Amino acid sequence: MKKLLTIVVLALSTWAALRIGAAVPLLGNSISAILIGAIIRHTPLFDILDKKITGFVSAYLLKTGIVLLGFTLSLRILSEVGFGVLLLLGVGVLVSIGIALILNKFLKVDDKLALLIGIGTSICGGSAIVATAPLMKAKEKDIAVAVTTMLIYS
Repeated sequence: MKKLLTIVVLALSTWAALRIGAAVPLLGNSISAILIGAIIRHTPLFDILDKKITGFVSAYLLKTGIVLLGFTLSLRILSEVGFGVLLLLGVGVLVSIGIALILNKFLKVDDKLALLIGIGTSICGGSAIVATAPLMKAKEKDIAVAVTTMLIYS
């Protein structure tokens, strides 16, 4: 029963994120999904869900979706604008992350939080933060602060 409930909650939250994203284009599907996930995570419903399924979805499906989305965008952009622009984009990302790390020396924020904010700022906001946070073994608090920062300033 727990597995069925988890699958139903995942399906309904995906459907809701797509509906909200379509109805509010400024918000979009990704931000809608992140907000719905955050709401579910902080309700008693989350404690009832099957942790193996939710862990699999967050560990594999979320990251795979983000990579595939980025890959398709990169190929489309590369075919339209050429390799030079893609190279310039890569340099811009590295410079942006570097600036975040340099600013961190003055602001004295947690190093992982500063890197998450730098990644979110330079790549694609909350999606990049959520995808890279497990690789960095970032704390949930740092992930929440970084994603919230991206939502506020984007």
